[in-house]
Amino acid sequence: MLDFIVPFLVYAIAFAAGSVAAFAVARRRYPATSEEEALAQLEAAAAPDGALR
Repeated sequence: MLDFIVPFLVYAIAFAAGSVAAFAVARRRYPATSEEEALAQLEAAAAPDGALR
């Protein structure tokens, strides 16, 4: 029984640690913006001339 539980726990802990690390990297690389800023970017991208701000 321990032949299954120990590796499973190791993989589960490694998955959790990897997920936390990936989340931390993503938060640093792509900082959160306000809703208004995000909507302004969408409106600018949908402009008829296609020009972005």
